[in-house]
Amino acid sequence: MQMPRLRFRTRTLLMVVAAVAVLFSVVRYVWLVVEDLPFMPHISLLAVGQRVVTYGDVPVGEPAIPSGTRCLILKESAWDDDSCYPRRDIKVKVCEGQRKGDIVTVTRDYLRSQ
Repeated sequence: MQMPRLRFRTRTLLMVVAAVAVLFSVVRYVWLVVEDLPFMPHISLLAVGQRVVTYGDVPVGEPAIPSGTRCLILKESAWDDDSCYPRRDIKVKVCEGQRKGDIVTVTRDYLRSQ
């Protein structure tokens, strides 16, 4: 008994290759978006002089800086979008509360743009 020969048409083969390429592109795009979701509010580059607020109690010295405290950016350690990561150090001046006027270094993940 002989196995039947499979015949592929060129058009069918091209359609299959195109479908696989589209599927790969969609999966790659979704992967890139999902990979950055936990860090999105934390990764943006901040400008010197920009006003920010703290997110969560910032454990920098005693007393801790409470959530929602306004601060002013004095120094950003990232120099472009490629060097932005959530745990980088940012030098800020506290603008309100018990620590008003203090200059402290805070990691980016405790700051939100206003």
